[in-house]
Amino acid sequence: EAGVFLSAFNPGLPAPGDAMTEMYPQLTPTENAARLEMLWGELGQRGGRWFPHVGLPDDPAWPPEEGAFILEDANTDILGLARHLRQRAYTRIVRNQPAILELVPLAQE
Repeated sequence: EAGVFLSAFNPGLPAPGDAMTEMYPQLTPTENAARLEMLWGELGQRGGRWFPHVGLPDDPAWPPEEGAFILEDANTDILGLARHLRQRAYTRIVRNQPAILELVPLAQE
């Protein structure tokens, strides 16, 4: 009935210990493929229900981004996983409601 779309592509949060900057380059297809395998591996280890997905951009200049649709009942720490993947946001959906973009706050170190 509810879940989130999470991509591993093109991270936008700084790595732990890095200085905060808004300039993150678009990763190569090979780099993004490795990050996608990391996401799917993490989800496989955690159990729960999830499905592969492809996010299509509004801008045709930006490539599609693969990721996972993770069901809410999967008992997955979505925020922790998004931080681990250095994502700035994910999309939460609930049946019969508009999708919500949820920003990922920086972890307090």
